[in-house]
Amino acid sequence: MTSNMMEKFDRYWNDVHGVLAMASLLDPRFKLKLPQYFFPLIYGEDKGLVEVKKVCNLCEEIFLEYQVKVGEKRSKEIKAICNSEFNHVDEMDSLDSFFSWNSKSTDAIEKSELDCYLEEKTLPGSREFDVLSWWKLNGIKYPIMSEIARDILAIPISTVASESSFSTSGRIVSAQRNTIDDVGDIDVDDIDVDDDNDNEVNEAVDCSGATKA
Repeated sequence: MTSNMMEKFDRYWNDVHGVLAMASLLDPRFKLKLPQYFFPLIYGEDKGLVEVKKVCNLCEEIFLEYQVKVGEKRSKEIKAICNSEFNHVDEMDSLDSFFSWNSKSTDAIEKSELDCYLEEKTLPGSREFDVLSWWKLNGIKYPIMSEIARDILAIPISTVASESSFSTSGRIVSAQRNTIDDVGDIDVDDIDVDDDNDNEVNEAVDCSGATKA
């Protein structure tokens, strides 16, 4: 039984663990820290690092896809905001200050919105933290990442009951259990949905159960 359950778990895990890791990355309390910690425990040190790299590649692919979707204009605006040297320029500085800044900025590596988000320090852990509200408030700062968060975090973990996913006994409600004998003999047309006739229906059900017993 254990092996059958493990087989099912591995099959589902292989399909969804990348999306779950992406959802973790979109939580500013965890980002890549959660996969970096747990994947080596799950897969072992070497394979865990490989799986973390896969998550990083997946994040970059998704970001590039959404970057095109959101548009080059908004992306360039965010890159300008992320360049820290640019933010410290004071319009009242002297010309010498400008030349000093310009010599530094030409060597600066342009960062993407994803890099800026990941480089920011993770938030303190709190069970009351509302990740959706956080992205709503930070959508101006991270417009592309907020679009990704809106889509990824809206995906339900599962639409199938856990009993159905991991049960080794087959279908919970079989074709035989789904049939109704005595109560099924009651004609639906004879049942009035008004409150006055509720007792009559209950009595009919009770009588059929007593007769069967």
